[in-house]
Amino acid sequence: IECPVCMDIPRSGPVPVCPNGHLVCKTCKKDSCPTCRCVMGSGKSLLATTILENIEHDCKFEDCNNQFALKDIEEHEKVCPFRIVSCPKFECTERVPLAKLVQHLINSSACCVEDAAPLVALQGWNLRGYDFGTIDVSEETIRWPMHIYAYSGETFAVFPFKLEGQYYAVMVMFAAEAKCSEYKFEMIIHDRNSEASDSLSAAKFQGNPLSIDEKKEGLRLYGIYGKLMTKIMEKSRMFSLSFKISKID
Repeated sequence: IECPVCMDIPRSGPVPVCPNGHLVCKTCKKDSCPTCRCVMGSGKSLLATTILENIEHDCKFEDCNNQFALKDIEEHEKVCPFRIVSCPKFECTERVPLAKLVQHLINSSACCVEDAAPLVALQGWNLRGYDFGTIDVSEETIRWPMHIYAYSGETFAVFPFKLEGQYYAVMVMFAAEAKCSEYKFEMIIHDRNSEASDSLSAAKFQGNPLSIDEKKEGLRLYGIYGKLMTKIMEKSRMFSLSFKISKID
């Protein structure tokens, strides 16, 4: 029941069939049969539908060699380790298999600071410092470097950015949303000269990490107003981002 045009096996019926018994998938169906060139008509093959409902189907992602029953294939593809995801760096347009995302990041100095492997996240607070360098603080859009961390067998990306005048802090987990719900994080944006828990002016966030499957617009969840950031940075042009990750029991 493989379509002779796209070479795929249909995943749903009815399957179009020409008067001579040649099959073609619904997407590739035209006025004439691709095999014998006769008029296709409106014929449907109930036998082909029965077969496709009772065979195992290949995962659609190129590097995945797994097969699943029709009722299970879509759920697998939602969490397949080879599903195609976007690099979380806003200005990067690369889309790669999830299993190769870390490799993409460590090979791209424009996307990520780490160039060998993710850092190991501490059980307590992890601290990153940021400054503006030669960038004007009043710029509407500012990007800072991304760092990637490993924790409990999972990978996380952490970075702040400024967009349309508002600051954001991002924690992305390289996993599906259901897996992300098993983890939580705390994050504090604070004065560079103080510890996370001691800063008088700070922005605090907590929740589940965002899934790598989230669209980039969805990364604008944890926002900090410019006035608060000005207060945090009143002693310098610098700020700190402290975070810790834990697994929910």
